[in-house]
Amino acid sequence: MQAIEIQNVDFAYGKELILKEASAGIDEGDFVALTGENGTGKSTLLRLLLAELKPLRGRIRLLGEDNDRIIRSGKVGYVAQNGTYANQNFPATVEEIVTANLYKQIGLFRFPSKSHKHQVYEALEKLKMSEFAKTMIGELSGGQQQRIMLARALVIKPELLILDEPTTGIDMKSVRQLYEILGELHESEKLTILMVTHGHLEECAGINRILHLEDGKIEEVIGNGGEL
Repeated sequence: MQAIEIQNVDFAYGKELILKEASAGIDEGDFVALTGENGTGKSTLLRLLLAELKPLRGRIRLLGEDNDRIIRSGKVGYVAQNGTYANQNFPATVEEIVTANLYKQIGLFRFPSKSHKHQVYEALEKLKMSEFAKTMIGELSGGQQQRIMLARALVIKPELLILDEPTTGIDMKSVRQLYEILGELHESEKLTILMVTHGHLEECAGINRILHLEDGKIEEVIGNGGEL
């Protein structure tokens, strides 16, 4: 089954057509990088995948179902671009930040159970950040905060992980650490990953496909079995 199906999608802001019969398929278990210059529509495409926007024409399916239904189901983890910038003065610990993404499981005005707390620490352990659970999020470096944002996405145990420019604003050492963790997750858990990125792909050995967005269309740069 394909984890992501984009079928002949058109989208425009006003009269400006951003996507023109854009099509792509991502199989379950793929680790895909989506590249493209600024202004080509990468963030727009992600908003369409996440059902925040609706295409003018065409269809988008995630995990075999219409994307809006799957997004509501909690089977998709998402790490937003520049998500760390809002954290500097945010009065919450790492544990609280990650736990907040379990709100659908915990319920309104309820406290997290022992099993919820186990999920949180399990996600932090995957990112090698469990020792910072009681630390205020704003006290962490940019690279550490980005790993917490990834733990927050992983705590719901998604079948599909989508990341929007996860290396923006972090140093090269943190980039390598993040890519190493993503590669381990992809390998050990067979997690399907779509990552929008500008570069440094040579640092991410786990990627098995590269797609490029240009002139409103999605083209395959490197497919399964290709080398970076």
